[in-house]
Amino acid sequence: MVDQYDEKTPVDGDPEDAPQGLPKVDPDAPPAKPNAEEPVEQEQPDKDQGDPLGGAKGGGTMNVARTDNATQPVDSDRERASRGLSHAVATAGLTLGEYAERAAAVEQAATVDEIEAAVRGLPEESAGVAPARLGRWIVAVLGGTEQRGRWRLSKRLWLVAAAGGATLDLSAAQPEAPESIITVIAILGGAELILPQGVSVQLSGFALLGGKGDQRAGGSPLPGSPLIRVRAFTFLGGVSIKEPKMRRNLLDVIRSRREKPPT
Repeated sequence: MVDQYDEKTPVDGDPEDAPQGLPKVDPDAPPAKPNAEEPVEQEQPDKDQGDPLGGAKGGGTMNVARTDNATQPVDSDRERASRGLSHAVATAGLTLGEYAERAAAVEQAATVDEIEAAVRGLPEESAGVAPARLGRWIVAVLGGTEQRGRWRLSKRLWLVAAAGGATLDLSAAQPEAPESIITVIAILGGAELILPQGVSVQLSGFALLGGKGDQRAGGSPLPGSPLIRVRAFTFLGGVSIKEPKMRRNLLDVIRSRREKPPT
């Protein structure tokens, strides 16, 4: 008698007898490999977009624009630094030259790090600072006088040059008030005021057979700058406001120190 079986029922161990319509599987065959002719496509980064931090293309994880590893400053950063500088001039003995140097660096800074470097090391307000004086006189008659080096600029200053000359280096002056008034009287003589560019000046008065003028390079006053009011009255004499000799550019110094390789 011959055994009967269903054609769709596989016989154990015989792959040829697998049900029709299904792939035949060889149990001794190695595992299947992906088709080499059909590689798996992977998403590629946009070639036109690089790492915003300056690294290799496609390697960045932050979508924040940065400059030299520091964020770009906003108006509030500059305003905060300017207020700190103005306060240091009025209460901590910062000279007008030091103020102008630091304030110019703050205005030109391209990163927050540069702003912080420009205001780093400001003198602190001292409780022992002498009270502001109401006024001071400087007189030059038949001769000359100079005021140089670090000195205190009172709220009111009178300068008289008669048949002589006077020079005031205001870049080394420590203002005792946010606003100072300097009255200059020049008769048969002259007065020269040295003041950094960027410090706000208001020049007024009159000249008879003489002259007066601000000879500094043009430009807007720095934000928060102390105000110097100059009232000039001349007769056969002159009053001039000039810039000090070229000093270092603080921002260039900051950037050169940052770019200098460590030793």
